Order: sequence, then C-alpha cells, then structure tokens
Amino acid sequence: MADKIIAKGRFWAPNLSNELHLPGASILIGGPHGQELAEHAHDFIQISAGYRSIAEDGASTRKQKAPDYFSKPGFARAIPVGLPHRGGWSNGTEVVVVHLRESLIESVADELRVSGRPNLQFDKISTDLFVLELLKVAGREMRVTGVFNRAYFESLVVVLVGHLIRTYGRYRSILTPAGCRLNPRQMQLIDEFIDKHLEQNVGAQAIANVLGIGMPRLLAAMRLTTGRSPHQYLMLKRIQRAKQLLRNPTLGLAQIAVETGFSSQSHFGAVFKRLTAFTPRRYRMDPGAGNR
Repeated sequence: MADKIIAKGRFWAPNLSNELHLPGASILIGGPHGQELAEHAHDFIQISAGYRSIAEDGASTRKQKAPDYFSKPGFARAIPVGLPHRGGWSNGTEVVVVHLRESLIESVADELRVSGRPNLQFDKISTDLFVLELLKVAGREMRVTGVFNRAYFESLVVVLVGHLIRTYGRYRSILTPAGCRLNPRQMQLIDEFIDKHLEQNVGAQAIANVLGIGMPRLLAAMRLTTGRSPHQYLMLKRIQRAKQLLRNPTLGLAQIAVETGFSSQSHFGAVFKRLTAFTPRRYRMDPGAGNR
C-alpha cells in the first residue's frame, strides 16, 4: 500500500527551489509527489500543513489510508523541539513546513511584551484555520511566483509566531509600560558595553543584542528608563568620558575626540557644546563651569 500512497523512486530534500532561509526560521514546500520521511528530530519547532494539490487531483489516492504521521490536506501539525517523529504525505498532497528557532519566538514574545518565556502548548492546532490559511499563502507564493521576497516571508513568519504565542502560549502576563523599564542589571550591561566600545561606532542594534531584546522594545525601554534614546544616551556617555579626559592637559582635543568615538574634532566640539553649553577648551580651563 505504501507504494500506492507515495511516489516510488522520488526523493524530497531541501534545495534552493523549495526552501527559504530567514532569520530564526525557514520555510519549505513539498509535494505533490508523495514522500515518506524516516524518524528524525529537530532543534527547532516545526509547524506544517497539508493541502490538496491543484496540480494533481489525487483521485487514485483518496481512498488509500495514509499513516497517521502523514501531513493530510486541511490539517496542521506542530512538532516540539527534540521530539522524534516521522513525516510524509500522499500523492496529490502539497505541504508547507515552517521551522521556528526558539530565539525568534523569544524575540517576538519580547515585542509583544510577554512577561517571561512563552511555553507553547499546541493543543487543537490541527484545525487552526489561521495557521492553515497563513501557510497556504506562503506555499502558494513560493510555488506560483518562484521569487522568494525575503521581506514578504519574514513578515508572514512574524505574524505566524505572534499568533502561536497569543493562541498557544502559556505565559505569566503582558507587561505594562512600567514593567517595560530597564532594570538596574540591564542598565549595568549597557554601561559596561558602551564603556568597552566607546571608541567604536556603537549602534542601537548592538545595544539591543547585548540585552537580547528587539529594537522597538529597546527604544521604548530606554526612553522610559533614561528619558533618552539609545543614541542620545550614547552621546551622553561619550561626553562624560570626554570630561574626564579633558582633565589631563597632555591630551589634545583631537586625541580625546578619537578616544570617545567621535568622527572628528569638530563633531566632538559641537556635541560637547550642545550638551554642556561650553566648548571643550572652555571646560578644560574651568572644569567646574559645567556644573554651574
């Protein structure tokens, strides 16, 4: 019976025409020729869905009973991390498979202001119409256009993950604005990172990476905690360091500009005056002036 359910002699494997790699995720398509995959496990969450192929009517296979682990038209399936499983699909079935890294799930959960790590429990996902339609859209786009627009598919994946978290996530709560403030330990990590890389072109994304949170969350949290954007906070830290260095009369202004990460002495002077109301030379002559 297996030979009638699957296409004998055909082998399905990920390649450039049926797989798209994205940050923290990948999307694969299979079918309409049947396949049976040996038992295996993943270090990521797998979400899949089956659809009746428009390329083959599958009339010869509709009365054949497929194994329980096969992807079936009109049903979705979720495989947790590390769970051994078999897979496959019958002739006339098209499948869409999405692999989701835990890092992506945690990042989206952070953007949704979920408190704590989401614990996904995929009960009743088999008939989840939202998942079925979203994967169907992804599969159709990959099959019909053949052009994998990364921005388009990244958006689909984020929407999928957001839905999974909201529908199947077990988490403590949604953070209030007050709960989105950075705690003292997080601020310490930011300060240590900036101090260590002050001479370099430190960006907001690098700071977000240090904390393991997304850019939108960082921007909101920095303003709630410090009243400044990440860039403004970085400029403040550079000027604080510059004030210390200006107390050393052997250091020239150009050298201080380099050591505090400014692109030029003129840029350093302009930022210093904007934040202190004094030029670096005036401050060097009277360090107490900046405190009056």
